[in-house]
Amino acid sequence: MTTTREDDDAPAATLDALRRACAAGDARATRIGFHAYARWFYGARGRTLAPSERRDVFEREDGGASLVELARGARSRGAIAWLRRVGAADDDDDDDDREGDDAREDDDFEARLRDESRRESREAATAWETYARAEREWSATGPLGDEAHRARVWAAASARRRREDGREGAARARDDATRGRRTRRARRDAEDSARRRTRGDDARATRATTTIDGYRRAWRRLERARAEKIPARTMRAKDFPFVDDATMSRAAGFRDWLTSDVAGGDARARLREEMVRWHPDKFSKYLELAREEDLDEIKERVNATSRAVRDAFKASSAAT
Repeated sequence: MTTTREDDDAPAATLDALRRACAAGDARATRIGFHAYARWFYGARGRTLAPSERRDVFEREDGGASLVELARGARSRGAIAWLRRVGAADDDDDDDDREGDDAREDDDFEARLRDESRRESREAATAWETYARAEREWSATGPLGDEAHRARVWAAASARRRREDGREGAARARDDATRGRRTRRARRDAEDSARRRTRGDDARATRATTTIDGYRRAWRRLERARAEKIPARTMRAKDFPFVDDATMSRAAGFRDWLTSDVAGGDARARLREEMVRWHPDKFSKYLELAREEDLDEIKERVNATSRAVRDAFKASSAAT
């Protein structure tokens, strides 16, 4: 063909790069080189290339082989395959020559980008269809089809997916934390409720120990349990020989209650015995029998009973 004035005005480096790409059979470089030429043409002429002008670019000879002939003669068939796809070369070679590594690379890219679009909204999918249709029509306006633009589209889609995944991950973490707090709160409430019920049972059992005979039996059970070495940490607070609070409330009354089953001459001896057995250090040998969850309450009641017994002994001394 005859070189046009418009072709003469084109940057020589752009046309040289296009010739080298075709001669190497490099589909990617051929596409990039052509779009560089198309952008120059649009900037210089204010319009896009007409179909005949696009074809002329690849059929021009410049005293040698045309770009299409260079692409056909290249070892790699990628460039000629791309030229056929965009309609710049006749479909006159064997079918085996229509596939090239670079052409497959383009197809792979389109498949990946289509996959990416499925993760986006309906508007994004529609935008992809518009992009693909324009690509097929081989529009040279703007950066459409430019490899750098493809990379930007892919990077933007990937970044958007990562942001969405990050937001979903953060939402899941917040939900997990909320569920964890609710579970811990429910567990604490259940434990508190169980503890209150246990203390209520213990209090009722303690109030029932209002007779001296029941008190003596409770002590015998405790001493027998230690002697028989029952499993540790199995006895509840109500299993210990605690006295009802009302019975211990007045020192003189508690003195009379503790000595109600002994002869008058042995009353002070019995009170000394009670002081020893309720002393916290002496009573500690029984604590290994107590359940872990009842241990603090048992210690508190031992201390309270020990003080009440001392007050009862002082009342006895004052009476004499």
